[in-house]
Amino acid sequence: MGDTDGMVIWTRRVDEQAQRRRRNTFLKWFVAPAALAIVITGLLAGVGGALGMLILLGGFGLLLGGWVWANNLQLRQNRELRLLSDGQLAIGKHQNRRTFDLGSVERWTTQIGTFRTTTPIPTSSVSVSGSTPTAEVILRYPNLTDDGRVGTRADGGAAFRLESFFWLQMPQEELDEVRAVLERHIDGPWVDPDRLRD
Repeated sequence: MGDTDGMVIWTRRVDEQAQRRRRNTFLKWFVAPAALAIVITGLLAGVGGALGMLILLGGFGLLLGGWVWANNLQLRQNRELRLLSDGQLAIGKHQNRRTFDLGSVERWTTQIGTFRTTTPIPTSSVSVSGSTPTAEVILRYPNLTDDGRVGTRADGGAAFRLESFFWLQMPQEELDEVRAVLERHIDGPWVDPDRLRD
């Protein structure tokens, strides 16, 4: 299954100009002055001074440049939702691609929350630490036993499992667009987040 299989049903808008501006600002206001500072230090203090300045500014530049790169990459993760010919929903690319069986969804929800982690996100190639605003789609599936029957929870209710996918830095308006698109393809009803586990 390739990354171009199926039909694209939604694409996240990414402000290419803002990403280019962020990258150019980093180059203009950090890389160029840092290079000039290293050259001046080399002329005034010799090779040892220039090497020290390179290590100092290079380390800081890696942190700052990494932040710019990660911020731009976060906005590009899970950019497309694809509907495959077998009715499954595909999200992500290459080794990070995940599929979801839309025909088996009992109910589902969308929510904006805060994602807290210090580990890599399983549906993207970005590691996020700290607190990041997150738009999430959560799908509820019946939890089937080995013989194909729906299992039972300890309280006697039907067992279920939840699967989700999400986007970092997505506003509510875009998540509402995702909901409107998915409502056309998921038979199970959309419910408020607090009713998903009923």
